[in-house]
Amino acid sequence: MSQKPSWLQPHGRPWRADAPRRVYENPWIAVDEYAATAPTGITAPYGVVRFKNLALAVLPLHEDGTVTLVGQNRFPHSDYSWEIPEEIGRAPV
Repeated sequence: MSQKPSWLQPHGRPWRADAPRRVYENPWIAVDEYAATAPTGITAPYGVVRFKNLALAVLPLHEDGTVTLVGQNRFPHSDYSWEIPEEIGRAPV
């Protein structure tokens, strides 16, 4: 494989972080909080959401150029939204 161009290679100092602290967990996600230091030297708490399931999304494209969407009433939006069809599975341990 060819080497990345210089503009795609890391420059400067990388992010640094202490060990994560688990702040929330349920059967679907885990949220870890880090005491992080940005490349600029500024410190801040940084949260990372980790999904425990694998999801597969498919965008069905029909011969006439139309696509299939599914409608969902989603809690975070408190409203109805159109989405591509998805399937959820368990992540291997």
